[in-house]
Amino acid sequence: MNEDALLKEVMSKEVLEKEALVKEVMEKEIITPNTLFRCLADNTRLQLLLLIQAKGELCVCDLMAALDISQPKVSRHLQPLRESGLLLTRKTSQWVHYRLNPELDDWVKTVLEQTAVANPQLIPTLPQAGCC
Repeated sequence: MNEDALLKEVMSKEVLEKEALVKEVMEKEIITPNTLFRCLADNTRLQLLLLIQAKGELCVCDLMAALDISQPKVSRHLQPLRESGLLLTRKTSQWVHYRLNPELDDWVKTVLEQTAVANPQLIPTLPQAGCC
């Protein structure tokens, strides 16, 4: 094997290894910046996220009461948050409880925390729903 062919083979292996490493890092990332900011761009989704972040795990009925919106509307806004990996669910009988994904990257947690600190008026008041 001549020197040029050997160099191409070594470089090709290095490129493949780097591509595999990038793919591994991308797969570990739970949420991308585009996805996060698309979720935060809607005021209802933003309020839902900030409330769940502030209060921990909340039931759909609590979210309905806090935002004064219907169950279908809450569910419609929770769906992309769940699908993106921002929220996790736990079902108990007929009630679905939502919480932030504890595996979120630190930068995502920081964005949510700083948004809440800078905009406390966006966090709805949680009335005593008592449904679940």
